[in-house]
Amino acid sequence: MKRAHSLLALGLFLASCRLDPAMAEQVVLVRPRLAPTVQTVPVGSLQVEGGVALDPGERARAQSFARVGLSSATEGYAGGDVYREDLDRDVRGTGDLQLGLRHRFLGDGRAELGLALQAEVKLPTSDSNDGFGSGETDFHLTGIAEQLWGSTRAALFAAGGFLGKASGSGTDFEGSLGGFLHRPIADRFSGSLETVYFDHHGLNRSSGRMGAALYWHAGTHSAWDVGITTGFGDQPEGTQILVGYTRNVGAFYVNR
Repeated sequence: MKRAHSLLALGLFLASCRLDPAMAEQVVLVRPRLAPTVQTVPVGSLQVEGGVALDPGERARAQSFARVGLSSATEGYAGGDVYREDLDRDVRGTGDLQLGLRHRFLGDGRAELGLALQAEVKLPTSDSNDGFGSGETDFHLTGIAEQLWGSTRAALFAAGGFLGKASGSGTDFEGSLGGFLHRPIADRFSGSLETVYFDHHGLNRSSGRMGAALYWHAGTHSAWDVGITTGFGDQPEGTQILVGYTRNVGAFYVNR
């Protein structure tokens, strides 16, 4: 019932909005990286992202996000896994809902050093880990620094997260460090490399992920991506193959 009410509220909100595709802006590349960027969607515009991730033989998921430029240096976003399937256990469903806000309070990350702060909360879509969400409420706060050197964009980040438990018995703390490099490699093509390290205090476990992605810039307003990530450390996640699409769909208005 709660899910139905949430979908109804979302539907009513979207019905009160309108788009102007003629006002589409340049895309801000976020997916399929784990490492965030200081770049934000241009003010007043809406960017949508979608893609699939496949861990061969184990799990598959489809992810979707929407980002709105709230000011020249602030964006809000919402999304998550719209479909998840655990191939080993034959369990499938939707993932948790992620809501976030990112604000760049210094520079632009291009001509000058950019610094940004990102806050994100993950809300469960079920009360237990049954394939329809984790049953956990998590909160992450991330600091990001980014700079352009020549044609190479480099970013570093540090994050702290308070991870809820499905049982409701307290929280665990997770720290993470990482960064990425991104640069053009040919006409309409660019690539990125990233490394992210996680230290999960509650489980006394450290792990990380390394990834690479290739982007095809189909136009100013859209880009396709294909990537691969692999885990390392204690109980690492397996190799994942990712494919997705990002598009700025235009100016976003709420009717009054």
